[in-house]
Amino acid sequence: TGIAAGANNLVTTGADGVLRSWAYPINPARTIAHPDRVLGTTLAPDGKRLVTAGADKVVRTWAFPAGTAERQFAGHAGPVTAAAITPDNTTVVSAGDDETIRVWNAANGMQSAASGGHTGAIPTLAIAPTGQFAVTGGVDGLVKVWALPAAAPKTFVHPDAVTAFALSPDGNRVLTACADRQARVWNQTMPAAERA
Repeated sequence: TGIAAGANNLVTTGADGVLRSWAYPINPARTIAHPDRVLGTTLAPDGKRLVTAGADKVVRTWAFPAGTAERQFAGHAGPVTAAAITPDNTTVVSAGDDETIRVWNAANGMQSAASGGHTGAIPTLAIAPTGQFAVTGGVDGLVKVWALPAAAPKTFVHPDAVTAFALSPDGNRVLTACADRQARVWNQTMPAAERA
């Protein structure tokens, strides 16, 4: 149900709880057994660590491409729908059906912050290339920008559920897709959509 891409690798995930690792050019997939359905996955910018969001309420990190389990981050009250890691590999951020954003120390697995910034599930999350903020999109129609370490978010309001988003390479703009069939471009310094 998801894809994470790196410079030389691609990871696909499915409802069967299996992660498949592909090298460029595409060769036969290598599989990584996961304890439950994988709802989201992100490959660290350096391509050496994979982060998974599980239906079993747990975030996991894996050495990549070896597929060796590294650490588990438990604390969500419902399925974890998205997770990502900062470019310096020190912080993991997760979001879930429990309407919370959680920030974790990647080295020791301890939760350093939690916030209930959305009303409803949070299916999308990304960390800026600078590692200075995370962006979440919720079924409540809100896109929120969270300073890292966690602080009160900047909010971009949508008329319906946010279905996907992407960050510009410099992290200054957020492109959002909404259930109202509109794509919007948001500038971090402006409260309204730059383009709709």
